[in-house]
Amino acid sequence: MNVIQFYIDNFNYQDALKIYNQLTADCLTKDLLNKGESHFNKIKLLSELEKLKEKQVYLDLSSLNQSSFEQKHPNNAFLEDVKELDEKWKQLYKEASFLQQKLLNYSETERMAAAFIILDYFDEIHDIWDDLKTFENTGALPRRDKKSFEMTDLQSLLRRRNTLRTYLSKAKKGRLSKENIAEWEEEIRQIEKLIS
Repeated sequence: MNVIQFYIDNFNYQDALKIYNQLTADCLTKDLLNKGESHFNKIKLLSELEKLKEKQVYLDLSSLNQSSFEQKHPNNAFLEDVKELDEKWKQLYKEASFLQQKLLNYSETERMAAAFIILDYFDEIHDIWDDLKTFENTGALPRRDKKSFEMTDLQSLLRRRNTLRTYLSKAKKGRLSKENIAEWEEEIRQIEKLIS
């Protein structure tokens, strides 16, 4: 049985809150839920636990049973790449979580730059999770060349385009360094060519 499902089925606000606090880095929601049990907080906590339960599919990918995988896909050449991707998303997640915990200690400009870095990390993490899910289902990894933007996932492209637009806006207002503006504009043009 899924651990999170156990806490949902046997709901006790304090116990569920403890597991939620251990599994997430979302400070805003944690602060809200830690203020005490109320009707709204109970519904919110159950909702957040459901979201975590759905995400746990990705977290469980690291515990793929190698022998059963090898039975499904013998002599798979992607196994080392999968291990590398698994380690990569975990490292990115740790870095993003660390940055998120430090946000309150930064000045407004530093906080904004760190927030954008966190968004980039999570964009990359979601791409890796998509690749791992594809691997789990098909036994092959999709080819992604980030330099030429050969991403097939429209949602990833739109998310990246929106992130870049935000960067441009902040840089033009002086909140981010202007040195990357040309690079970001070119990346947006390439993404828009792929979308159209």
